[in-house]
Amino acid sequence: MKIIVFILGLLLASVVAVNVFASMVVQERGLPFDVKLPNDKTLKAMKEAEEGIGETVSFEDFLEESKIYAKSL
Repeated sequence: MKIIVFILGLLLASVVAVNVFASMVVQERGLPFDVKLPNDKTLKAMKEAEEGIGETVSFEDFLEESKIYAKSL
């Protein structure tokens, strides 16, 4: 029973989110945020990521570094 209620809550939240987004699109007469083309720096980083060039970090290291950073705030 709890699982069904939980799933229904997620579904309801999803429907609400879509409705809010749709109403914002109507209100703004377009997307409710700026859509921009990536700049040169971003394009370079995207290309490097696709080619496996540059610095990489494991997910575990990323999480650990994130925890250290969060504690410093």
